[in-house]
Amino acid sequence: MAFFLCCGCWEICYNVMGMFDVFLSHRKEDGTIVDEIGRLLEGKYSLSVWFDEWNISAGDSFQDAMAKGLEESKACAVFIGEHTTQGWFKEEVEAALSRRAKDPSFRVIPVLLPNVKPDNVSVFLESKSRIDFRKGIAYGNEMYKLSCGIQGNPPGKSSVKVKKSKAHNKLAGLKEFKTLGLINDEIYNEAQRKIIDRWIDR
Repeated sequence: MAFFLCCGCWEICYNVMGMFDVFLSHRKEDGTIVDEIGRLLEGKYSLSVWFDEWNISAGDSFQDAMAKGLEESKACAVFIGEHTTQGWFKEEVEAALSRRAKDPSFRVIPVLLPNVKPDNVSVFLESKSRIDFRKGIAYGNEMYKLSCGIQGNPPGKSSVKVKKSKAHNKLAGLKEFKTLGLINDEIYNEAQRKIIDRWIDR
């Protein structure tokens, strides 16, 4: 992104050019659940989201597109699952932390996904307040806390009750069916998507 001085007010020009509220950094293996979280952030909390599967066109340079997306975002949510941080994901995290060091207003938010391994949490992220989705994305008020963190606002006394929602119960039951081998991945992912969509529309 190019920066221009406009009557000495470069911040105005920067905002007019457009920015995303958050860049979603994740491993490819966690793409399905991160996609659902991104759609919740947009549909339920009206936040603009940069997600690779939505914003990179066929034929684009993956590395250049990721760098541009991160540069045009006000915050970065780093999703940490059961897979180790390596490859492009590791580079994204390092780039986000580097920008944070130069620009304190840029927020880097660790987000723990189901089945996360403690060893996968970077030492540089351990000191940051995190979002905990280990019990599922429909559990408690973690999604609300994530939306607040992206905007740089403390969650305060949320009106969201910290208890299992109907959506969480349905997702838990669905996961059990998958674990027992009663449904395949395709059916599981489609059913999960429908449950989340109904939750967004509440």
